[in-house]
Amino acid sequence: MEIKQTIHVICLLLICACSGCFKEDTPTAEAEVVKDANGVITDKPFLWKKDVSEKGLIWTTVSPAVYENTVVVGGATSFEKDMLVALDLNTGEEVWRWTDFLTYDHGAGINSGESSEYSQKDNIWILQDSYYFYALNLQNGTTLWKEKIPGSPGNAEIQIIDNNYYHSFGFFKDSTEVPTLVRGDIYSPQYTKIVSPPIDSIQHFTSFYGGMGIPYVYEGNGQLYAFLQFSENVNLNESQSFSYVASYNLSTNSYDFEKTRLGGDTNAFSFSQRPAMYQDIMVVNPDGTLYGVNKHTGDVAWHLEDFQQNGDGVFTYAVYEDKLFAVNKLGSTNRVMALDPLTGRTLWEDIGHGGSVESIHFLNGVLYFSSRGDGHVYAYDADNGKLLWNLKSPEYESFQGFGGFRVVPGKDGEKGKAIACTYATAYCFEAER
Repeated sequence: MEIKQTIHVICLLLICACSGCFKEDTPTAEAEVVKDANGVITDKPFLWKKDVSEKGLIWTTVSPAVYENTVVVGGATSFEKDMLVALDLNTGEEVWRWTDFLTYDHGAGINSGESSEYSQKDNIWILQDSYYFYALNLQNGTTLWKEKIPGSPGNAEIQIIDNNYYHSFGFFKDSTEVPTLVRGDIYSPQYTKIVSPPIDSIQHFTSFYGGMGIPYVYEGNGQLYAFLQFSENVNLNESQSFSYVASYNLSTNSYDFEKTRLGGDTNAFSFSQRPAMYQDIMVVNPDGTLYGVNKHTGDVAWHLEDFQQNGDGVFTYAVYEDKLFAVNKLGSTNRVMALDPLTGRTLWEDIGHGGSVESIHFLNGVLYFSSRGDGHVYAYDADNGKLLWNLKSPEYESFQGFGGFRVVPGKDGEKGKAIACTYATAYCFEAER
């Protein structure tokens, strides 16, 4: 989280320096479709745009939510306070806005680049900002409940299963942070501490012996499971820790396997994101290495470590249909690739485009993402890796690299929509398919 927040602040400061934090909303004529020599779309007309900044700078880094005919994006009021804005998917007109935060500090707001599909059930959207948790009614933009939980915030990534939501959070015991899997009720602020991973007491660094990554909760064989990823401090002064995974049966309150260690003696990078599941395989990404792990036994089915250890092996990844897609999250090498999730075999790879990505999205056989590196939106044919879009912003602001992007299926045979937000404006484009 610290790396992500630091990069986010640096990016926003650069944008301020180059273009100014406030701008006049001058209309811009829609562009024609422009392609480069390879047939890649570099510019195309938008269906609509909406200024959601009120002349301020957007700090909210949330992945947009979709409910019925609205899309909810991050915005900023005229006082540069965070807000969420619901826009009509067909016209871009504002439907409602939400500013009911428990804290009013500058830059306080929702920080979750992960797809909102994890944290949304029908019209209910659960959001986390540090210690603060919110349940929104997407139908009308009202607050169902909000709550501050004392402790040390975990990763701001919520997952809803049935009528419960799950996340990791650090609670303090005798001045030591204890990473914990938490289950909450989507209809109320009530929550339950479920389990803490078995972290050994090797190095007490400031206030903790280790940390917990984002869990993956899933149903199988009539029972509920949580696949956990966590780390033990070895020598954090030298960026060294041990990485582990575990499987916890939430139905029986027992471990299927308690502690499988991944990697060598010590690791430099923690787990990059939530695990991705395909059949019996969970894909995780500690220490710049991709692992395929059997979710029942903890046995490592495959691993890929042929990346430079300067961050190039830290990925944003997801399973779509029968493929695992990975795009570099950190590092200097822009890499987009598709793998066989059962074996780790590379199916296709593109080096040199995109990269520096917080979330990836799929619609009708196309992979989409917005790049934190150059501020462009990219689209690839998911089957063969053909680059389809290298789309720059219609105006001088770059597209957001943290959140701010979502694809929406079309209706009645129409193409879908791609919602892409800059640090001031929400744009809607016709999707590739």
